[in-house]
This record gives sequence, structure tokens and C-alpha cells, in this order.
Amino acid sequence: MISQAMKDRRTFWICLPPRYAPRQEYPVAYFNDGDGYLHFDNLPRVMDYLIECGGVKPFIAVLIKPNDREKEYARDNHYVRFLANELVP
Repeated sequence: MISQAMKDRRTFWICLPPRYAPRQEYPVAYFNDGDGYLHFDNLPRVMDYLIECGGVKPFIAVLIKPNDREKEYARDNHYVRFLANELVP
């Protein structure tokens, strides 16, 4: 997606729980450094396992890839506006 707040392209992945039902509401967890959670930690697999064994209730995970993590995570108001006004809604 193109972010007006960040003035660049933002990459993110959405991981749905097993047996996802489109009409059901789910809590959503947002993960910074989403590319790391996706490629190194295999979050979708861990998420599925935890849901299936009853460790957590089904949820949706949004994995956000940083473009410049040091700038974005250092209280960058543009990044906060991107999250609050563009990604979450």
C-alpha cells in the first residue's frame, strides 16, 4: 500500500487463523519487523499451532515490514500516523 503519512510504499502480510470465518470478528495483533516474524520465526506456523492446541484464541496477525526501522521505531510521528490512520482502519 502507498502511505500518505510515510510518503512511501509499505509492505505487510495478513495471517488468518485456521478455519477463518469472514463473518466472525477476531482480535488483531500488529507486529513490527513483520518480515523477520514471517521468514525467521515462522509466525504463521507458530500462530496456527498455538490456536490449534488452545494456547491462544483465534486472532489475525498483521506483520509490518519496516523500510527504515531505526527512524520508524524512534517515536516517528509519521509512522504512528500511518499505523493509527491508515493501516488499522
